[in-house]
Amino acid sequence: MNYIEFKNLAVPEKKYHKERSKHSLYLFYVKYFIIEPAVPISFLLNKVNATADFVSVLRVLMCFIAIPFFLFGYFWSYFGLFILFLSQISDAVDGQLARIQKTDSIEGSFIDAVTSYPIIPSAYMGLSLLELNLSGYPIMLIFSFFIISFYKISSTIKNQISF
Repeated sequence: MNYIEFKNLAVPEKKYHKERSKHSLYLFYVKYFIIEPAVPISFLLNKVNATADFVSVLRVLMCFIAIPFFLFGYFWSYFGLFILFLSQISDAVDGQLARIQKTDSIEGSFIDAVTSYPIIPSAYMGLSLLELNLSGYPIMLIFSFFIISFYKISSTIKNQISF
């Protein structure tokens, strides 16, 4: 399978045309900054027979690897943000791999949902650690714990409502 065939199978174009009128800026961001960069990564990972579950577990590891970079100042915090951005792209990568390899399953969708949760709290935690490191005031760290708690509670409520 060449790259063009892979891209046509991995990214169904009709999905974007259906919702173009709603949230067009968000769809622009998702299509050009998440989905499009994920296609070549998915193509390469498919060539080495990586599974979607492997990419999902790798996403969690990237979140925990990114947090310490925020402790070393501004320059290293950009590297931490880049790792978090890659972990967001990996969410699209595992979906594309599952679609191409035809390995969609209930367990895989559960793993994908669970491994998506650490991305946002990792970003808040990392940025608050950067602020603590630069200013010495722990107010952002305390504020970050409240945001992470709210995020966890709201995601739990959302999951209970949808089932």
